[in-house]
Amino acid sequence: MSVVPGVETFHGWSAWVDPRKPITGPAANRDLWDTFVLHYTAADDLIDGDPGEHAEDLPAYLRGMQRYYVDSRGYSVGYNFAVDWLGGVWMLRGFGIKCAANRNWNHRTIAVLCLVDGDDPMTAEAVASVNAIYAEANRRCGRSMNLVPHSAIGSTSCCGDGIRAQIASGVIRPTLPTPLPPPVPPITEDDDMNLFLATAALRRHSRTGAIFLTSALDFCQHVDAGQVAHYTKLGVKTVPLANEDVFESYVAYLSGGLRPAWALQPLKSV
Repeated sequence: MSVVPGVETFHGWSAWVDPRKPITGPAANRDLWDTFVLHYTAADDLIDGDPGEHAEDLPAYLRGMQRYYVDSRGYSVGYNFAVDWLGGVWMLRGFGIKCAANRNWNHRTIAVLCLVDGDDPMTAEAVASVNAIYAEANRRCGRSMNLVPHSAIGSTSCCGDGIRAQIASGVIRPTLPTPLPPPVPPITEDDDMNLFLATAALRRHSRTGAIFLTSALDFCQHVDAGQVAHYTKLGVKTVPLANEDVFESYVAYLSGGLRPAWALQPLKSV
């Protein structure tokens, strides 16, 4: 199961970690996160989809990286996630274990390793997945984290000219799938009664410009001799009634359980 909404291909630890060398480290404190850092390896011939290079080889590559870290440095691979050219996201430390890739900044950062050759930019698929990780990191810490290349916080050329150019261009930004709009509730008997009660007032005042239809469900707010009568229950938009014909046609739509497209648009009220 993906811990990053919007990512189609997510690889957890079970997809690549050698149980003899598990990912370990102190817990992350999301309250301190404020910087989202992109990295590369600087290798000129990484597994990134060139002829003869296949995603199936990435688990062994990542196991080798973890083995090197543990055996040579004494701690687990320092990045939180890796992203391949197909947009696949590989959980390294994840969101739960403190970053160990940004010296003096680890407590406040999330680090993403972009699997590219040298100074190459990321593919569109990889960019989309990095953006999804960025958005989820922001959601988890409750703030908009600063986006930087590793070179902005350390003496290094990381994450390469190609990815730095992508950061500068603005294509790296936190994005999530657009949520679906809530379903439109069905018309109820109470709504029909509200229509009935409002009809007389609407007929009297529709030409004055003081009567408003508030949505496809609820219905009438009018001003008469200084008194305000509210018949709305579910309305969320205001639509001015131009004349009685508009009202009549609208009632016809409602009585048939239909919502005309123009009535659902956020029009300016008068």
